[in-house]
Amino acid sequence: MRGVSIGRFLTLTLACGCAETRHEAREVSPAAHPTIATAESTASPPSAAAPSALPKSGPRELTLEPPANIACSIASSAWTGNLQLREGGPVFATVTEVRTTLSIPQEKAAAFANVDAPLKMRGVVTTPLLFLAKPMLLGGFVLPRADTPLSAAGPHAEGRLSITLDLDELFSDPKLVAQELPCAAVATMPSSYDAASFVGAKGEADDVRFVDGTDLRTSAKGDPVARISNTNRVWVTAKAQSGAVRVVLEADRYYAVGWVPLSAVKQGLDLPELLKGGGGTGVGLAGYEPQLRCPRDLPVSAQMGGERARIGTLRKGERFIRADRQPKDLEQGEAAIVLVVPWLTMAPRAVLFTKEAELAGCKSY
Repeated sequence: MRGVSIGRFLTLTLACGCAETRHEAREVSPAAHPTIATAESTASPPSAAAPSALPKSGPRELTLEPPANIACSIASSAWTGNLQLREGGPVFATVTEVRTTLSIPQEKAAAFANVDAPLKMRGVVTTPLLFLAKPMLLGGFVLPRADTPLSAAGPHAEGRLSITLDLDELFSDPKLVAQELPCAAVATMPSSYDAASFVGAKGEADDVRFVDGTDLRTSAKGDPVARISNTNRVWVTAKAQSGAVRVVLEADRYYAVGWVPLSAVKQGLDLPELLKGGGGTGVGLAGYEPQLRCPRDLPVSAQMGGERARIGTLRKGERFIRADRQPKDLEQGEAAIVLVVPWLTMAPRAVLFTKEAELAGCKSY
């Protein structure tokens, strides 16, 4: 909270240091100093020099800048996701199937989004959803489904991403698999590969189960890579070799493939939805002016609660609506605007706005 300056105290040059003189110095005329009301002074009339009321605090101004040290910039021709004004902040907009580049910094997981649409937007994506661009075994034994999102907590090396996948549905150890991947191996939207076919999970699953604590190995004689704690569906995909058999285990989000000892196999047991943004356009359309077009690019900002930032530029000639119901927390000289487009959904309390002066020359039709 900003401190309030009461004024500069007068410097009194005292002729002596006696108590009476100091007492007189404190009892100066009310007109000479600002007055601070106390329990004893509330009955007195206010001083003419009393400070004026504090100005109303406005929204906090944020700046959206791309990260300095980028690990990966991943482009998508049809990205869907949520945008924020800052890391960890509320979602101010959801974009759907638009050309977007996500830049992920080396130090952390939050991404910076550049949306290449009629409204060229930018924003923060605190937890970007990342997917394998093509099938590969993580840790040598786990294949995520094509639509399974991966976590990328960082830090990351330049040109690479450190990703993880939770494994506790099927394994007690390890609880997750971690691997560093080149940028080209990661996508920002689900791929189309067939994970089941890639690992050999074809036809009906086999009626098998495993002894508790069975280890999964990458080869018949290899070292254990994971300890099985649960099974859903299991396929036996190869004949026994060196006292072990190759199996595929199915989980909701991934497949695991490896070898288990024949002695651990028992017979006789049968064993993503994309982000949707909140509805609404941020401001009501009960009343509005006709759609507008501007002869030049239009700078656009967004406000969500008590925070705001410049988020992009609406290209010249693109249509928009100037909202008739001006949100009360916009400042004088600012105008709320609405884009009625299929690819953008504003959060219920979020507002797009521009400067009134920027609308000069924009024409309705």
